[in-house]
Amino acid sequence: MGISSKIWDTKEISPASGSPQAGRNIVVFDNINAITHLKFPVKTDFLLSIVCVEGQLKISVDVTEQILPKQSLMVLRPGHIINSYDASADFKGIFIVVTLNALNGALPSMSKFYPCVLHFLNKSIIPLSRRELNNQLNLYRLLQDKINGGEYPYKENVIQSLCEAVFYETLGLYSSHMEMESNNSIKRKDELLYQFLSLVENNFRKHRDVNYYAEKMRVSSKHLSSIVKIVSGRTAGEWIDSYVILEAKMLLRNTAMSIQEIGAALSFSDQSFFGKYFKRLTGNSPREYRSLNINTK
Repeated sequence: MGISSKIWDTKEISPASGSPQAGRNIVVFDNINAITHLKFPVKTDFLLSIVCVEGQLKISVDVTEQILPKQSLMVLRPGHIINSYDASADFKGIFIVVTLNALNGALPSMSKFYPCVLHFLNKSIIPLSRRELNNQLNLYRLLQDKINGGEYPYKENVIQSLCEAVFYETLGLYSSHMEMESNNSIKRKDELLYQFLSLVENNFRKHRDVNYYAEKMRVSSKHLSSIVKIVSGRTAGEWIDSYVILEAKMLLRNTAMSIQEIGAALSFSDQSFFGKYFKRLTGNSPREYRSLNINTK
């Protein structure tokens, strides 16, 4: 398109006088002036949720201008280009920015989210009932309070859990608006991503090789990796690794299985290979991760 765009990094939105508040990989704010210093167009490298409470917000995304009216919700996946925005004088809204790092560590199944995102690719704004709006506001306020509430034990775990709650609440809203129909409007690239994610979700415990999925889908591994990267912002290998690591973390936190048993359940040839794989992707050995995140019920 010939448009030069920079990445909108959450570090560029810094806490100041009540807006916004930054919690590592999660940023929440309700003052649109917090982003007025950005130079557009910008390319998102995060998941962005916008709730319009009052007034309206015009936002130009990719090549389309969209309007969020009062009592509506918009979710943008990573990779969009925001060209401009224009808020009405009476606009009131809330914004939640979640980086890919936070999503990787908190959300167990992004494949459930993508069908909804793809369905609403060109109509990503949905209306909210008064009850749905109140639910969004309550979750936002609680998340904002926990992020901005100083240090306390398990703060990061609490924030991640609230992030999951926001995710599933929003996923439920989009799912309820999505008609059960053959999705002919979804582009071939998006279909390929959804097919790939579905296959990974069902097979990641046994297969971590991109070639396996490419063969199942009857495409080359190079083509698969290229399309997945373009559509989702992550490579096919990164998606596979994220499923494996999330499952490993869940088993380490919530089961009494030994590390050797967990490695075997995930089809690693031996405990050493599993340990090196886990540490390369998380920075901790499985034993270190378990000791830091032991489930204390």
